Amino acid sequence: MAALLKKRALAEYSATIQEDPPRQRPLKKLHLTKKAETHTKTQQVSDSLRNSDQRGRLGVLLQLERSMPRDTEERVLVHRVLTEHFQRESDTPVRAKIACLLPLLCPSRLDELSAFIGASSVEGSHVVKAALMDAVVIVGEHAMKTEDKPTHNRCLRILERSLSDTSHLVKRRVLTWLAKLVPAVTCKMTPGSISSRNSSTQTIEQIDCAVTLGQVVKTLTAHTRHQEPRVRTSSLEAALILHRRNVPLDISLYAEATRGLNDDFECVRMVSMKLVVSLAQLHGREQVESAPGSGEKISLYDHAFACICQMINDGCMNVRVLAAQLLGGMLDVSPGFLEQTLDKKLMSNLRRKASAHERQREAFQTGEWSSGQKWQDDAPREKVDEGAVSLINQGACGFFVHALEDEFLEVRLASLDALCQLAVKFATFASQSLDFVVDMFNDEIEEVRLKEVILLQTSLKAIDVLEKMGHAHVLRDDQLDTVLAVLKDFSMYTREALHRMLCCCRLRTATSLNSCIEALLENLRMYPQDRRSIYRCLMRLGERNPHITLALVPKLLNIHPYLDLPEPDVEDRRYMAILIVVFNAAAGCATMLPLLEEHTLRHYIYLRDSMPHLVPYLEVPLKNGQILAASKTSTSSSLEQSESFLRQVLQRVVNLPASCSHEVRHRWLRSAIEDLRQLAEVEPPLAPAAHCARIFITCQSTISQVVTNRSWLDLGQATQPMGPALKAQLDELFTQASILEHRFVGLTPPEVASVRQLWLRLRALHLVLVIRGCNMSALGLCEAFLLQVDRLQTYLEEHKLDPEPWTVSILHELDKLSDTRPGSVCRAVAPLLEQLATTTHITAPVGNATGGSMLMIPHYRSTDESLQRIRQASAVINEPTGEQDLPIKFQAGLVVAVTLDCELENVADVGAVRIRLRYPDKQEQLVLPRRSNFRPTDDGRQRLYTRVLLSHGVWSEALHVELGVVLAFASGDESSFIELCEPVRVFISPKPIKKTL
Repeated sequence: MAALLKKRALAEYSATIQEDPPRQRPLKKLHLTKKAETHTKTQQVSDSLRNSDQRGRLGVLLQLERSMPRDTEERVLVHRVLTEHFQRESDTPVRAKIACLLPLLCPSRLDELSAFIGASSVEGSHVVKAALMDAVVIVGEHAMKTEDKPTHNRCLRILERSLSDTSHLVKRRVLTWLAKLVPAVTCKMTPGSISSRNSSTQTIEQIDCAVTLGQVVKTLTAHTRHQEPRVRTSSLEAALILHRRNVPLDISLYAEATRGLNDDFECVRMVSMKLVVSLAQLHGREQVESAPGSGEKISLYDHAFACICQMINDGCMNVRVLAAQLLGGMLDVSPGFLEQTLDKKLMSNLRRKASAHERQREAFQTGEWSSGQKWQDDAPREKVDEGAVSLINQGACGFFVHALEDEFLEVRLASLDALCQLAVKFATFASQSLDFVVDMFNDEIEEVRLKEVILLQTSLKAIDVLEKMGHAHVLRDDQLDTVLAVLKDFSMYTREALHRMLCCCRLRTATSLNSCIEALLENLRMYPQDRRSIYRCLMRLGERNPHITLALVPKLLNIHPYLDLPEPDVEDRRYMAILIVVFNAAAGCATMLPLLEEHTLRHYIYLRDSMPHLVPYLEVPLKNGQILAASKTSTSSSLEQSESFLRQVLQRVVNLPASCSHEVRHRWLRSAIEDLRQLAEVEPPLAPAAHCARIFITCQSTISQVVTNRSWLDLGQATQPMGPALKAQLDELFTQASILEHRFVGLTPPEVASVRQLWLRLRALHLVLVIRGCNMSALGLCEAFLLQVDRLQTYLEEHKLDPEPWTVSILHELDKLSDTRPGSVCRAVAPLLEQLATTTHITAPVGNATGGSMLMIPHYRSTDESLQRIRQASAVINEPTGEQDLPIKFQAGLVVAVTLDCELENVADVGAVRIRLRYPDKQEQLVLPRRSNFRPTDDGRQRLYTRVLLSHGVWSEALHVELGVVLAFASGDESSFIELCEPVRVFISPKPIKKTL
């Protein structure tokens, strides 16, 4: 053994090391898999087109259209395959589809398309020719974008040569595409000013453009008289395309456009009307003859207005609807022509009156036999032609008279819209049209009556300018009687629209006001659900008619000069409505308050405190000389002070001392939370901002409390699972974070980023708690956490925001992970959560990014960044009130309908609104309202009016069902919702079915 060791040692000392020359590393082989895939896909398309039937080939082409190759080389190869197959293909649909795909693959290649079009002279299918025209246009549009003038000119030449085709499919496309591809010019061009070009002597390189704008206009003018109506329509539409491209059209097109108004086909007449209006906007001041051969000149705009009015006599309903729609946009018409639309007879001031000299000259030039009516009269009196002596066409007379009495609903609605637009521009026309509008209240269609009310309201607003100038317009008694008859209508929306219209009215006499008040009180008795709308209407009537109301005060309040009548019940809705009228009128009439009795003044204090939005502030004098004061609304100065206090509270949270203990810090935060809660109660305009800040601070304080308790880190060593108290805290955190994210509107991007980073902390805390304290799978929670991280990073990058230091640490740790399993993520996140237990820095919910805080309050300096921009989604349930004494009885197992009237404010998506029902046995239901149940209001809110169906089994006694409105923020999960308001209680009693014969 010793000899062996000695031999091994000597061998080690005597061993020599021989170094080999360094070997050169072989080059890395690159596998061009992309190119192989290209050849494979191209070969697959080629084989499919060669071996499939017609249906199979169309399927391959449709699939190719849906998934176009992205690589340029691959596009070229597929383009070559389709080009070769096009020459062999015989089926028309396949050839047309290939022609559509060729420019999509290579939009700069025109040679193949030009060859196909040149060979298509023997082509039997016009569908293929039309598809080739579409392909040429795609190439031409690409050439316009890339400023490739030679290719663009070639496309125009190809389109121009294709006009000789006899098919309407080809002609229509060529006319449309010529209007789109022809270069626009800034100067005015006429067909006569363009010299004809000699195509045999000029080439594309010798001219700037192959087809000029004048030639295109000349071509379009020629095709307006084509024998095919579809070609005539396309030529007129092409002229409209030029107009939309801001190309100045020549006035010579006006004659062809007015000629098209008498065409036999509906499509031509409709396009001609649009072109007439477009030309009137361009050349409205030009003078044209009122009638052919009349010699009288009027402005082109008025002539076009008369031509459009003439179309109300058309036999087609669509033409009449379009005429009414176009007429509403012609706001530059002369007032005389506009007022003529309200009278069927031609006004005398619009007729031409010949002078005596002209009449004698006409009689001298006739040279016919005598009529025998005058002695020695050699010239007879010719029959007067009305069309020759009127300045406008007879069709302009009584346009709205005919349109508002049309047999079709669509025509009447379009006419009302046109009347509304013109009434807003012309106050005199609005005054004259009131009789026609009021007469339409008797329409049998509800939608027409509803639009009538809105129209009348707009017309009255249009003459507010005259009211300020002293020329007030008021409703007459006969008009008011017709309007008030609609208050008996069954439709709630019609009645409420009429209430809004009456708010804008001024009445003529005290009798009219008394009739209006009595009709509204009768409406309140018949339809109690309209009380809020009626109260607002009465408030406006009192404001706008204070002196007329003064004469009605003794009658309305039953004030007797000698007798002391009993005091009315202030809870009586009829009496409350009368008080609203009187008190609002008293704000504009100082002599009204001394007429009121003492109990009426006491009732004013009650109404002022209970309904401050309906009753104004008044200084009510008492008999002893004192002034009975009511509460005032918040002034601008007090609002500014409250906003300053809110900023101070948030600044106090940001400047929390770092040396204080956890107990002191939590007491400090609880004090700030209480201040924010009280501020939200006393200042409604700042309530959303205060609520947002309070919830944000509460969530951070709760997270700090959870991670401060060290027991949550030892959950993995304990045998019992996570406790119920910790679960409750976690559920409350998720609820409050959801409210922050989905209920508040108007947050700036930095504020939204702070809310999302709060969600990141909450997701991390939830993940660690579940992994350490539960046996359930945390794979879904880990995916939710990583998804939150990804969305936060994307949002910060989009808005160029800097994350908080804790977020930076999270992102840094996650970048180091190669494994994203829940255990690995938990081990990376848990140490960072411990830092939240030691840090004392609390971020604020509003402000700018500075240092470690995302949003700092002191950086607000301008009033544009007022905290009032923050709004909160909320709901107010008006019906049911929850104050019913008697239960709603129905048979058990059946349904009973409960009316729900709710106002939604600051709800961005009404599709997320749900109705929540909670029964006494803890059963819950979420009801999805219909879209038609939501209607926007004048103040920008949404109104939900629907009927909720309740059903249950037999109950031994009557109980309450909670009915509330919630906002769902996660689809598919019924528990993912937040409440928009406090639920109301509905008293119901399901009774057993009586078994009787």
